Amino acid sequence: MNFKDLGISESITKVLLKNGISTPTPIQEESINIIKNGCDVIAQAQTGTGKTLAFLLPLFENISIDNNNIQGLILTPTRELAIQITEEAMKLKEGKDINILAAYGGKDIGAQLNKLKRNIHLVIATPGRLIDHIMRGTINLKNLKTVVFDEADEMLFTWDDAELEMLFMGFKNDIETIMKDVPKKSQVLCFSATMDSAVKKLAYRYMNDPSVISIKSKEVTLDNIIQEVVETTDRNKQDSR
Repeated sequence: MNFKDLGISESITKVLLKNGISTPTPIQEESINIIKNGCDVIAQAQTGTGKTLAFLLPLFENISIDNNNIQGLILTPTRELAIQITEEAMKLKEGKDINILAAYGGKDIGAQLNKLKRNIHLVIATPGRLIDHIMRGTINLKNLKTVVFDEADEMLFTWDDAELEMLFMGFKNDIETIMKDVPKKSQVLCFSATMDSAVKKLAYRYMNDPSVISIKSKEVTLDNIIQEVVETTDRNKQDSR
């Protein structure tokens, strides 16, 4: 199977080839057509399997340049991930010239506000900065077609441990605030390397009969290696060694 078989346009396929990408990965094969058809998706695949393009490619195909509203929203838990996704989106822009706004903390909000004066089709944001724009009235999601939760396990999960809950609970509250502004008919996509039942349960609150896609990870761990896990926070990493 190739990207043309998945309904990806020739102009975008050329961009992929230019960047050394000729064959879809399993997560891309499984999810692109489903997303293009407007279905909600919960997708699980390990890091490095092409999850970003699995949602970016159908997003680009479904966005109409003639529609001057925000049609796609990608939410990420960190600025670093928002930057990575934006870099991939900017490459695809060569094949389809949609207007992209990256909105995350640490980036000059004035520059973001100036860019918002133009017609934006796709927003890639961290929850806090997006809420800032919503409160300012500078971002309007009423015409949104698709919202993507990348690293959904971090965005939607509430930890039982009290200290960890303080770190992650804010995402859940932020997501609930954002989803109040998202049209109920919007397509919702959840992508993550891990996806337990608690995450799925919360995701289903925002989804309509989602297709569940799970790509099995390759077994790379040797039987004679013993692994141990220590749950901690960034602040306490040194003490946990």
